[in-house]
Amino acid sequence: MCTRIDCAHSGHRVSDCSYKVLLIYFFFFIVTYTILVYKRNNRYSRIKFIVGFLNNK
Repeated sequence: MCTRIDCAHSGHRVSDCSYKVLLIYFFFFIVTYTILVYKRNNRYSRIKFIVGFLNNK
């Protein structure tokens, strides 16, 4: 099974596995971001969410 750690350790070589994982993470990010925008419609919450998301990576 492909995991984020496996893709990260492959260095600058990007495999099909890495592309799939990136697509999955990107999809979930868009969905979560859209839900957040609808729930909290102000700029401060969105900035706080992005900072929190980047810190959790």
